[in-house]
Amino acid sequence: LPMYDEFKLAFFVYLWHPKTK
Repeated sequence: LPMYDEFKLAFFVYLWHPKTK
């Protein structure tokens, strides 16, 4: 499931860059 991998990647990016908003 590529969606799950993308979700994990997005989560990691969010944790790495919490000031993304």
